[in-house]
Amino acid sequence: MSDSLLAAVQTRTAASGLSMRANDLRTELSKELASEAGAAMVQAFGGDSRCFRRFLVARSNDVIEAAAMFRDTLAFRTEHGLDNGTFKLDDALRDRIKPFWPGALSPSSKKKGGEGGEVYGSGSPKKVTELRVVDGADTKPAWLRAVAPQLAMRHSVFGMDPSPSALADPAKDPAPPQVEEKQGDDKADCAAGMPMQLFRCGLINTSAMLAEITEEEFAAFYIDWMEKSLALQREATVEGMLEIYDMTGLGPTQVGPTGIGMLTRVLSIGQKHYPENLSSCYIINAPVIFSASWSVLSVMFSATTLDKVVISRDDGGEELLAAVGNQERLAALMGLVPPAQTWSSWFGISSS
Repeated sequence: MSDSLLAAVQTRTAASGLSMRANDLRTELSKELASEAGAAMVQAFGGDSRCFRRFLVARSNDVIEAAAMFRDTLAFRTEHGLDNGTFKLDDALRDRIKPFWPGALSPSSKKKGGEGGEVYGSGSPKKVTELRVVDGADTKPAWLRAVAPQLAMRHSVFGMDPSPSALADPAKDPAPPQVEEKQGDDKADCAAGMPMQLFRCGLINTSAMLAEITEEEFAAFYIDWMEKSLALQREATVEGMLEIYDMTGLGPTQVGPTGIGMLTRVLSIGQKHYPENLSSCYIINAPVIFSASWSVLSVMFSATTLDKVVISRDDGGEELLAAVGNQERLAALMGLVPPAQTWSSWFGISSS
């Protein structure tokens, strides 16, 4: 049997197994799914197939654990009124926090109608135009060398290239099976069909943030952000978000222990109640100092999430370009939030 045929058989078998576990999960959650709140939550996560896959993959396909996570998330969404229309972030609070949140959400360019994508950052929010992809490439994350026990990465933040022996073995530690429902027909469709997020980490100032807003207020803002992400994914043809974190300008202001503590607690909401939100993550322009922050932040992420992370000291190069689809779409995304200015950028010196 050829390698390609064997891979196809294995993929089909994994998908079949996941489908059976999804049916088991549906049975386990029959009481919750019969409720209005449970049914609304399933739709919020993209419908039966996508919703159940998220919770199963997040809990290593353990039906009982996935059901427990679903119930916890249902209680969380009920408490915050996320599915009954009662949750609404106060406009004044949003305006106060936006200057401290240098991020942007961009819709898939193969959406099911309408524009979207709101920029959070200095100034007023603005609509993001749909970004057309002409060509594209495989967005499957690489299995790369670990900077933390489970973290896969392409280049060490210390500048060391991974050796072949350090790469994870997909045969022994396979990636979670993917559901074929609503996937793109080719690589270009895959790149075009995925919504994206950009975050300029070098522009965040946790000390200033802590002086202006409470952790409770920041949590409300982050929940609103994650809900916008879910909405973009419901309209997309490919599951998950492609997320880019630019570390240009990262320094002690951003990685202070108090601020990192607040970020860790608030961002853990994503891991607890928005499973498998991430398709692939590119951390670019990572300085040496980033390793200290990552050693703290990475512990709140599951092994499944860490396997999707690629860390690079440069701008991501051809790998990031291929994941986004083409240069036009990448440039449009990166232009939504201006990068942090550093001494090297003033003099036109490359950090790579």
